[in-house]
Amino acid sequence: MAKVISLIERVADELIDQRYTRWTKANHLHNLNDAIAVILMSRPDLGRETKSQTVKKGQSRVDLPDDAYRLLNVNHANGYGLQFVDLYRLNQNYPLWRTMIDAQPTNWTRNDNDSLSFYLFPVPEQDVDIEYDYSRQIIIKVDSDPFPLPPIYEALVFDFMLFRAYSKDGRSEAEAAKATYHLNNFQNALAGKTNTDNAETQRIHSTERRI
Repeated sequence: MAKVISLIERVADELIDQRYTRWTKANHLHNLNDAIAVILMSRPDLGRETKSQTVKKGQSRVDLPDDAYRLLNVNHANGYGLQFVDLYRLNQNYPLWRTMIDAQPTNWTRNDNDSLSFYLFPVPEQDVDIEYDYSRQIIIKVDSDPFPLPPIYEALVFDFMLFRAYSKDGRSEAEAAKATYHLNNFQNALAGKTNTDNAETQRIHSTERRI
């Protein structure tokens, strides 16, 4: 697995600044983290983590871990596959749903304005073991860390880092042109990869056997 330092050195070579005179390693590391953050905004699944925990009886709200960026899916409670139900529909059909108790939750819901928590329904009358997926925030602190995304995304991060580096001298017409070139490369590649992956997901879903 490639190390972050390898990508930083590659950027430094492209900038002809191998001694990190104009752009320090800290600058490059900051730009790399910004690139990862932008990618995760479009592809939160790339930071996917699966979490198992116990929800105490009488508890319906579940808060995500401190490193979470957003919830991706709630998988099961005690092995029972949970179905998503829209919160507004739940409020309309079962206004007292927060007080409805059952041995086995069958659904989960969330507030559209809150991506860091969700609710079980009905409220469990006993402790239940749940599993859910969430997108983790990724922050690289040292350049000896491994590159945290699939290798195919190294090229995108490379272009973003060069965009940021050249933007430092944006008053120079030549440097501004280089910055724009690498930004366009990054945006086009990210959009293309995202669209391709979405199309493949839809293709797989279209082959689903109805049961």
